[in-house]
Amino acid sequence: MKANIDHLERALSLLLSRLKDARGTEIELSGDFYWDIAPKELYDPYNDPHTITLGQLSDDLERIEKILETNEGVPYDIKRIASILVALSAENPI
Repeated sequence: MKANIDHLERALSLLLSRLKDARGTEIELSGDFYWDIAPKELYDPYNDPHTITLGQLSDDLERIEKILETNEGVPYDIKRIASILVALSAENPI
């Protein structure tokens, strides 16, 4: 299976634009901490996960701001954006 980055970028831009039109440019997130399952276990549906830690949306948002300030980031930072997107989608299901 292959992920087309251009398609993901276009779809994400479209969906974020629609969310912004509906809710504005800033959305209050009600939670901060979330369960973070190790990637090897997250994508192994045949075994129960054992490596579960906590992530924090406020840390993720802070890192995103730092990336924008410095114009530097690493591919792992996509995980931080993904956590924020999960929270946005959970709080805005429609």
